Amino acid sequence: MSSLKYLLSSLLLMLLVSCSSTKENGGGGTETGDPGATAELKSGLIAGKTVLDKSANITIEDVTLWLDDNSNQKSYSRENGDFLIENLSLGEHVIYAQWKKDDIILMGKSDTFQLGIVTSHQKPFIYLGQSIVLTEPASLIGMIANNDSSELKLKLKNSIFQTAVMSNGSFELINVPAGSYTLEISSGNKIVYSQEVELTSSETLDLGLITLNP
Repeated sequence: MSSLKYLLSSLLLMLLVSCSSTKENGGGGTETGDPGATAELKSGLIAGKTVLDKSANITIEDVTLWLDDNSNQKSYSRENGDFLIENLSLGEHVIYAQWKKDDIILMGKSDTFQLGIVTSHQKPFIYLGQSIVLTEPASLIGMIANNDSSELKLKLKNSIFQTAVMSNGSFELINVPAGSYTLEISSGNKIVYSQEVELTSSETLDLGLITLNP
């Protein structure tokens, strides 16, 4: 009877140790480089500066930054324009920036950057050196020819910049950082039009009359 009790106690101890080990490394992560389970895949960092020139000689603080199309995940640049955004998931990201003072608005957009595979669950991937240049924002206008829906929406893909199409078919999107975008027009959950656009700082791009796909 005593040997049976000893055997059961040993098995219970092994089970507890196994569960504890799995919880600590996120389902397989080890110090040897195994990235572990999905729980460990959101550990990236990005650090950089918000600036007014490409040489990064003129920095700007109190800039609001947000990640991709998530307006809830915000950060702010500190003294000397330094910013840090944590808990990034793996994959491609873009950071958008906005600075406002009185009637002045400056906008910026980072280059697309790639967060790679985490090599250790104890050492998060870090992307450094991204400078975001802020300039006067761009605008986008146009008219939809066969506007037979009051639910049309216009959006710049992978960003928070979007607007509803007016009942007469016109649309206007203002205060957008300069850069390259994919413009999408959707009706409900269906994308009915797509176009590549290049927005220039302080200018308004007029797309003219757009005919939607049947």
